[in-house]
Formats: sequence, C-alpha cells, structure tokens
Amino acid sequence: IIPWSNNFYTYYNQILYGMAEKNDIPLDKPLKELSDDQVDAILYGKNGERIRVNYVNSYGEKNSFTSSFEGVVTNLRRRYLETKSDASREEIEKYMTTTLCPRCRGKRLREEILWVLIGDKSINDVTSLSIRECYQFFESLALSPREHIIARQVIKEIQERLKFLIDVGLDYLTMDRPAGSLSGGEAQRIRLATQVGSSLVGVLYV
Repeated sequence: IIPWSNNFYTYYNQILYGMAEKNDIPLDKPLKELSDDQVDAILYGKNGERIRVNYVNSYGEKNSFTSSFEGVVTNLRRRYLETKSDASREEIEKYMTTTLCPRCRGKRLREEILWVLIGDKSINDVTSLSIRECYQFFESLALSPREHIIARQVIKEIQERLKFLIDVGLDYLTMDRPAGSLSGGEAQRIRLATQVGSSLVGVLYV
C-alpha cells in the first residue's frame, strides 16, 4: 500500500495484516487476482469488524491489541478532511483521482429518480441548464389544469429565485455548478440574491 509505505504507517499496516489474516485475504497477490469482496475489504474496511492484531515491537517483545480496520480509502479520506496541514493534504492528493460513478454516471442521483420527468426533462437535465435557460423552461412549462394547481406555488418560488440571480448578472451559471468553482464575485452576488429574495428593504447594490 503505497500511501502507507513508510515507517510512520506501521500501525495501519499491522491492522491491515490482521484483517487480511482473519478474512483469508492473500496480501502477496496483485489486486487484480483478488475477488471484488476482498478488494472492497482492503479499500473500505469491514464495517467495524473487531480484529486481534499480534505484533513484535522494536525490543523484540510480542504484543497484541484489538482494533477495527477502516480501509485504505476511508483512512485517506478521513485524514484528508481532518488535517489542517497543507503539506499532508497535498501528499494525500497524490493518490486521489476523479472517476464517474458506474451507477449514476456522474449525475449523483439514484437511477430511479432520473426516471421521473418534468415536461420532457429529468431533474439532472434541468440542473444542467443555465439559470436563464432554467427560468425560461419553467416559464414555458405546459401543465394540465390539475398539475397547475398543484405546482403553481412551487414554480412561482423557483422562478422568483432564478429571477434574482438573473438580475445580479448570473444568468450564465449552470444550476449544477460546484460552489467551489465560483469566483469571489460570483459567490458574493449569490449571497446578494439570497438577501434580496428574503424581502429586505433599504438594500442598495452598486
């Protein structure tokens, strides 16, 4: 395990060996020769399973302790989120990559949710529109009289919020834009639109 390859991570490796021994996982084989369950156990742990770990310390004394194995990926994710050290974060980032989820294909929604359509669009289709396109979509949405009664207030509030964003010049943003990718000015204008939408009085935007 490359992220745990120096002596600092001996503790984690000892727990890994204990988990592998308990679950008959051969650590001397390449990952591609292990079963999916065995790989999952190494990467994501065994759901809190308690493991007896036997080891020999630097004085040659035999000792043991009981612990659980959280998994390599889970361990790296936890340390990445908890650390306040930029150097530690950069070190962990060497082992990080972005991949599409094979089930949702990057849409971050359950497959069943995508079966539900508004007009001819799923919720993912709607959130991939720009703010102006989304406003126009709801403005031209064809509904039956019954659907109009049910959705009228919801659509009204959606359009009002979108209009605030258009009014502060953010009509080009897409609805699924990650917050972390916004510029400082864009984030500030979103906060402004939120304040305007809360019916404040006496607010002047320059």
